[in-house]
Amino acid sequence: PSGEVEVRVVARSTPARLTVTELMILCNSLLARYCLDHGLPAAYRSQPAPDLSDLPDLPEGPLRRFHLFRRLRPAELSTVPAPHGGLGVEAYIQATSPLRRYPDLVMQRQISHFLATGEHHYSAEEIASVCHRADAQLRELARIEDDRRRYWFLKYLQQRLDAPQDGEDRTHFRAVVLENEERRLALLELSEYPFRFRTRLPWAVLPGETVGLRLRGVDLWRRFPQFVHEP
Repeated sequence: PSGEVEVRVVARSTPARLTVTELMILCNSLLARYCLDHGLPAAYRSQPAPDLSDLPDLPEGPLRRFHLFRRLRPAELSTVPAPHGGLGVEAYIQATSPLRRYPDLVMQRQISHFLATGEHHYSAEEIASVCHRADAQLRELARIEDDRRRYWFLKYLQQRLDAPQDGEDRTHFRAVVLENEERRLALLELSEYPFRFRTRLPWAVLPGETVGLRLRGVDLWRRFPQFVHEP
């Protein structure tokens, strides 16, 4: 009602969220096994296992997560079953979120129809067509969602920049350095929020260090904040 943008960080590792996540993975992997065992055409989601042999020995935190996720390859949709390395299962489909993803609804229809009649509802060609279209569309939707989240967080930063200070410094932030290479802007992640951006840092600042930053401006058109290093 006030017109102010409110931001809060949602913890994803709570017991309740972990329980729901594990049960969804269990359900989807069991349904994938069911499709395999009964020859049901299905939209299998696979991902090559990441190569962690050269993963730096780093403590748990933003820098370790950054290096870990850089080694993850994109997941793919296909009618051919293959292991999902990121989840550690031999076969995987997505069928637990039919309100969010159309392929989930397709798989629920396929399995429930087979349970009721013993016959396929969709042919392999129809499933392949859904996979081909859905893969591109889901990637685009994920990009739009990321852009939306980034836009509103930048609006929040702009709000902090414009608000009266009242003795409280709302423009000072701390961030963890993820990358700092020559002839490139450094990549950082805010300590308080899971938000990444690039800015200029002295070359002597190493990845893993926490630095102080001053917010000087926000470019909503190009979607980036203007931070300056403040030792």
